[in-house]
Amino acid sequence: MDQLFPGFYSWRAPYRPGREAYSAWVEGEHENVLIDPFTPNEGLSPFSHPSKSIIVLLTTSNHERDAYSCKSALRAEIWAPEKALGNLDLTPDRVYSSDEELPCGIKAFHLEGSHSEGETALLVPCGPGVLVIGDGLIAHPAADWRVFQPHERDALHSLRDKKFDAIVTSHGEPVLSGAKAGLQAFLDL
Repeated sequence: MDQLFPGFYSWRAPYRPGREAYSAWVEGEHENVLIDPFTPNEGLSPFSHPSKSIIVLLTTSNHERDAYSCKSALRAEIWAPEKALGNLDLTPDRVYSSDEELPCGIKAFHLEGSHSEGETALLVPCGPGVLVIGDGLIAHPAADWRVFQPHERDALHSLRDKKFDAIVTSHGEPVLSGAKAGLQAFLDL
């Protein structure tokens, strides 16, 4: 698990043979927020705190991952995007909608037409502003950025006016600076 910015951590874990995906943790004053969590090598104990609630935010219907293990082990609440409800395996504790402010000051933005049902970008107010995207973008600091299907690029245009300089996606290395310029260049191709 790596601290990318004060209060913001990310780690990768295997999800298929030979493939890894990223998860994130936002450490807040009153809560700890896990985003699309797989259980890290350190286990779940780093997230536990006697006076903080634990919230698991899903970015899409495809990312239930270890959310229900976290719910059980940490007494966490699972929050899912409203538009992902029809495709979840289990029922979340709470549903959130686009443009809603979530715990730790995180803001949600639905990406209509993205790869996964209910895909929602999360803007985390840590460091330079961190945009967390599940399946809607595959980004790398020094490589080509891409989407699964060409038409899915359109879903990302709504993020142009958001304030961020870092992107953490489920698939691809975190981009810790210059991410907004990188996204704009990718969308202008």
